[in-house]
Amino acid sequence: MFGQSRADPGHSMAASLTALIFVGRRVRIVHVGDCRVYRRRGSQLTPLTTDHVHPAAEGDGLLTRSVGGDSELQMDYLEDACEPADRYFILSKGSFAATPSARLADALTAMRTADEAAGLIVASIPDKTGAATAIVIDVLKAPDSSFDEMAAAFLRLPIRGAPRDGENWDGFLLGRTLYRSRYTTLKLARDTIGDKDVVLKIRLPSMLHDEVFRAGFLREAWVGATVHSPRIASYIEVAPERRSSLYLVLPYYRGETLEARLSGVEAIGYLEGVGLALKLCAAVQDLAALQIVHRDLKPENILLLPDGGIKLLDLGLAYLPGVDEPDDDRLGGTTRYMAPELFRKQPADQRSEVFSLGVTIYRLFSGGAFPFGQRETVPLQRLRPDLPAWLGQCLTGALENNRERRFKDASEFARALESGLSQGAMEPLSVSPPQHRWINPLRLWQGLTFLFAAAFFILLGVLLRLR
Repeated sequence: MFGQSRADPGHSMAASLTALIFVGRRVRIVHVGDCRVYRRRGSQLTPLTTDHVHPAAEGDGLLTRSVGGDSELQMDYLEDACEPADRYFILSKGSFAATPSARLADALTAMRTADEAAGLIVASIPDKTGAATAIVIDVLKAPDSSFDEMAAAFLRLPIRGAPRDGENWDGFLLGRTLYRSRYTTLKLARDTIGDKDVVLKIRLPSMLHDEVFRAGFLREAWVGATVHSPRIASYIEVAPERRSSLYLVLPYYRGETLEARLSGVEAIGYLEGVGLALKLCAAVQDLAALQIVHRDLKPENILLLPDGGIKLLDLGLAYLPGVDEPDDDRLGGTTRYMAPELFRKQPADQRSEVFSLGVTIYRLFSGGAFPFGQRETVPLQRLRPDLPAWLGQCLTGALENNRERRFKDASEFARALESGLSQGAMEPLSVSPPQHRWINPLRLWQGLTFLFAAAFFILLGVLLRLR
């Protein structure tokens, strides 16, 4: 329209244009002319645009800026942060020009459905000229914050000193220390507002000097807020107005890590182990559905819950799509669980996840022993001859040094495990105990006497020849 007006000045056109563009949790507003945008949040009504109109004596007013009516196109641009339950209105001039302000405000704040609200606005116009347009947009659900938005918000938060038992952090009453490392500490806490036990993961000042761990803290926060899976540790969102410093809040999961279980006296049973292996495959696939690669799968990062469920922990080294480069080859994870290609600077992917998963599941059945000998992989049956051969074959497919012969992802690994179970191997293969045969003592001594006699005569013959 703007270009056509420039090409044919004798037939100039002038029109208003107002557009709302929803991108993530932001609403981008492009506006020129005499349309209007309002936002209703709760009971509060906020105008978001300004009319580009010069008042006239007769009251109609003249457009001062428009599409096609000016030699240069000048548009207003602004952004708004949307929230669930927000309602946006786009109104043409005919929708509000002849309506008293109080009556218009009542129509915009009325608790009606979007269709009813639009109809109420148009119906309130005294002169039914048909020139009224009302668009009503309800925000039903806002997407999760982007990584950049969360990172920017976190970087603005200060880091407090080392936490102490009994301190009150924004309504979280700190209790005992569950774990402490060089960069972070986990504190059991009581949420006095939510009335429940939680865990605070607190970043210590020493982390400021380590870029990898600082980035990992943000990754963990983003994954915890984005991934919704019963097998992945979730994070509790803290309202910005409540939080005064940097920390993460997790539910308090009661249980023990798989590593702690492996160090116990009682070994994990066959069927329980296969069940855990399938749950681990499902957890990795939950991340894969979002193109996330954990990159640090190991028993220390797997929590066993009392009800038999699992929680995958610590995603500080995870590969995040849209944040990391696709060819990211940074060495991350724990060496003894990493696929061989990662040491050749190849990027982590679902096949390298399978390798880490294979090492973890192998240790689950071996009682903690790793699958690597000095020169080759140690077959599981060498350590656990009571287990079926198909289970060892599945692990061999997961631990292939050649990534092309390895399972392509955790779902393929899981199908192999399920196939082994379905082929009649529901119980572990039993190894026949050695057969203890009863031996007659008299015959034993007779046999030994014969052997000694034969040896004596042979030795005697040799001595006679030497003479």
